Amino acid sequence: MQSSDTFNSNPQTGVSLYWDDSELTVEPYDLSKNEYFCGKELNKPKIIKSVKMKVLLVDIKEATLATIYSDLSFKIHWEKKSGIHGKFKAGGQSAQRFARQREEAIGHWFKRLGEMIGKEQLTLGINKIYYDRFLEKSKCNVLDRVDSEYTDLSGVYQLVNSLRN
Repeated sequence: MQSSDTFNSNPQTGVSLYWDDSELTVEPYDLSKNEYFCGKELNKPKIIKSVKMKVLLVDIKEATLATIYSDLSFKIHWEKKSGIHGKFKAGGQSAQRFARQREEAIGHWFKRLGEMIGKEQLTLGINKIYYDRFLEKSKCNVLDRVDSEYTDLSGVYQLVNSLRN
């Protein structure tokens, strides 16, 4: 039998412990399910997952494509960085040239995302400022737009938590 100090990291899921008077069984347990079974027989419910939505979280610096399932679990398909440099404040004509190049790079970033996604129907998490320009450049099939403060894994968690409420 293993002692509890051998579990040195937090698992991705919970841990279920089953004791049947002679043997201890340790198994991973999905934390989103709140079911308790009392007895000597181990009953595991069959979980049927379906796709609830496909979501693209977009910002100037990065984008994340994820699928959210009916049980509110999710899968990250990819995370991409844009490589767009920040704004310039000083420099006269050079600043104007850099600003123009930055705006062109943003358009190319949105177009590249549109090419990666194709004609998939998805929910878009994007800042209101860039929403119209993204639709114009990417030509994506957007079902809905949601506000998202983050465009990485944190943004996916934020969206899943908003769906729970």
